[in-house]
Amino acid sequence: MPHDKIKSKSWPDRLLMRVTLASAQHAQRVVIFAVILAVCAWAYASQLRIEGSFVALLPSDSPTALRFKEALERKLGGNATLIVMSTAESEPANRAFVDALSAELEKFPKSQVFAVEKGPGEAREFFKKWRWLFASRYDLAVLQCKIARERSKRQPGNLDLEDEPCEDSVEFEKEKAGLEALEQEKEEPEKLSADEVVARANESELQKFEREIEARLESLDPYPTGYFQNEDGSLFSILIRAPSAGMGEFSSDKLLAAVELKVGELKSAHPGIEVGYAGDIPNAIEQRDALISDMATISLIAIGLIWASIILYFRSFVSLLQIGFCVTVGCGFAFAVAMAAYGRLNTATSFLGAIIAGNGINYGIVYLARYRELRTKGLEREESLVEAALASRKGTWLAAVAASGAYGALLLTSFRGFSEFGLIGGVGMVLCWLATFAILPAIITTFEMGLAGSQNTIRPTQRVALGVIANLANRKGIFVLLGAGVLTLAAAYPLKGYLADPWEYNFGNLGSRSSRSKGAGNWSHRSNKVFKSRGSPMLVMADEMSEVLDIERQLHAQDKRVTDGKYIERVETIYDRLGGSPKEVKEKLKILADIRDDIDSVGSRLIGDDKRIAHDWRPPDYLRPLTPADLPELVQMQFREKDGTVGTPLYVYLNRHLSQSNGHNLLRISEIFESVRLADGSVAPNASRSTVFAAMIRAMERDGPLATLVAFLVVTGVIIVVARRFVTTISVLGALLCGVILTVGGAAWLDVRLNFLNFVALPLTFGIGVEYAINLYERIDLTGSISKGLDSIGGPVALCSLTTVLGYGALIFADNMALQSFGRYAIAGEIACIVAALFVLPAALRLGNKAGD
Repeated sequence: MPHDKIKSKSWPDRLLMRVTLASAQHAQRVVIFAVILAVCAWAYASQLRIEGSFVALLPSDSPTALRFKEALERKLGGNATLIVMSTAESEPANRAFVDALSAELEKFPKSQVFAVEKGPGEAREFFKKWRWLFASRYDLAVLQCKIARERSKRQPGNLDLEDEPCEDSVEFEKEKAGLEALEQEKEEPEKLSADEVVARANESELQKFEREIEARLESLDPYPTGYFQNEDGSLFSILIRAPSAGMGEFSSDKLLAAVELKVGELKSAHPGIEVGYAGDIPNAIEQRDALISDMATISLIAIGLIWASIILYFRSFVSLLQIGFCVTVGCGFAFAVAMAAYGRLNTATSFLGAIIAGNGINYGIVYLARYRELRTKGLEREESLVEAALASRKGTWLAAVAASGAYGALLLTSFRGFSEFGLIGGVGMVLCWLATFAILPAIITTFEMGLAGSQNTIRPTQRVALGVIANLANRKGIFVLLGAGVLTLAAAYPLKGYLADPWEYNFGNLGSRSSRSKGAGNWSHRSNKVFKSRGSPMLVMADEMSEVLDIERQLHAQDKRVTDGKYIERVETIYDRLGGSPKEVKEKLKILADIRDDIDSVGSRLIGDDKRIAHDWRPPDYLRPLTPADLPELVQMQFREKDGTVGTPLYVYLNRHLSQSNGHNLLRISEIFESVRLADGSVAPNASRSTVFAAMIRAMERDGPLATLVAFLVVTGVIIVVARRFVTTISVLGALLCGVILTVGGAAWLDVRLNFLNFVALPLTFGIGVEYAINLYERIDLTGSISKGLDSIGGPVALCSLTTVLGYGALIFADNMALQSFGRYAIAGEIACIVAALFVLPAALRLGNKAGD
């Protein structure tokens, strides 16, 4: 071809000419080689696994993440739960099904199931045997006082003087006895009939004591039927403890599938039974599967919409194959890089395929549109390929650098939800550009050589009427800028308050929508009614059993300091299963010995219910301090580490009325847990989702502004390189800032909060939004006219924006609400930036006399 027609003499253009010509002249070899590379890249990338755990978003050296992992690894056995919920019209039907299913589940190997519990079982029998040790010291002291008074009343010469009630005379504080918490749980006074009021007025001291202490001990034995069930028997639960971590690992799927199979086999023999699944395992699996399903759905929807828009614009299916293949190669290598660097995708990066495809396809659109424009003017293939490459190179390359730089800015953050996103996206942008300019000439040549009369097969692209915009820029530019300025100022008005704290604190808005309404989330909510708690307890690990009581004290003290004691409902330690601390047990045994002596001395003089009560509550002679070895196996397992150490785990139950989806609550809970120290001064390991989510919030607060600032500086540097002149730089940068402020300001007006996913849309808006301004400026500068420049590049730029919007728009169909929020935020930024580029930039260039009509 006549190279003297090529105006540019710069080394990048000379290199690009050689690459373009080589690709076209060896088209078949290039295409075959590209296919082989693409297949290899995607085969390698297909090994990527999805890690849906939020812990995977934290820095690998995050103290919170390390403590979380340590706690889970030490207490791995029996920590994850799978709860089978059954509901039926009658209690006997529920009980029969639970009995049958429990018997089948107990046959599962220990490698799959550590324990199957349909009720308290051995723990309840153990409690009955040793129930005297589980009464509070206050209760025992009251009982001792009342028996002593009964003995005095039956002594000859007793004057039966009015004494202070035993409940007030004993010296134990109610808080120590746990009575204060019991009184707080009573939402309304107990309603009594007239007969019950009279009966209670005539109670003896021992009768009154028996009624009160049995009511209190009932809280320690809430399942008198021996089954985990609600009060009316319509809902039963089977608790399965598994050796997994319950964080969405695929090994848990086998257990859930095996349980579902057994349930299916038994349901035919138990008609009317409805079964659901709750607990750590099904919740984590459901969230993970929803994410994987979203990823597949999003990719298919995005690809379908992008394909349709390209075919409609170019009016050619071949054009789709040409551009699409280049993007396929670029995306394949981007995910191959992810496989090499990380070996997995996390919650934030799992949907990057749709975004990279939606953005990376822009380079091929601009290139192919220019090529077809030149071919319809009569230029030969090779000359058209070279001129299209040269005309598109600068704008698309700098746009790729800007987009890659905006992604790359996320690499400076320690939050892996950002940094891994930045690496994959940044590499993807550059690779898509390289694939386009290296492979597209070969693909175009291959298709045209394979089609007879190829010149006639090239049809003009769809014309996008932008004459109105050109006329506005040329004749009413000052009014366009004034209007844009007013809108930008209006959008910026609430930014000061919004940017001071833009984060989403309602984590309930970031999970699976369907799970909350009909899946494991719904069944978990129902299981709370059976287990009378809200969610699983939080695990804290001591180094030694001797530290447990101090850690429990610290937890309550920190809760008192941070929340005035409102967040922690109770802390369970192994000592709660042994009757109390060694000191408490020693004091109880002393009181029990005195009670035994008093009952033995007065028993012969008691009659009726008083005699029965004294007999039933006479402490047996076998009472002694308990050891962990005395505990039933299931109870031991709850407090046993993976290496066999017993007694070090603590379980913290939060206030059941406390929302654990509220980020402000999570920050306070995290402050409580992170303030608890071991004997060596280190923070006690804990497996608390609250500390993980709080660490995510703090990481976003720390890393978010840094990533945004670096992305802005990178994009500004690219604009300066492109424009080279002050007025032009201000025009391009002004158009970009206008779009960004409209996006963030709109979010502020609508109170759309930033989260660990949609925040990424902000720095990306800098990188992707500036692409349109750069391409518009380059073409206007090349043609020397706003009208000609818009006529040449306006359609491709509009299509680029549309494909990006479609890539983001597919996220709106996701079940995961965090992905939905990302899609909405990114679409808003995309639309704002393309509108600003099309209207503000031409008007600014015309007003600065940097372009003709």
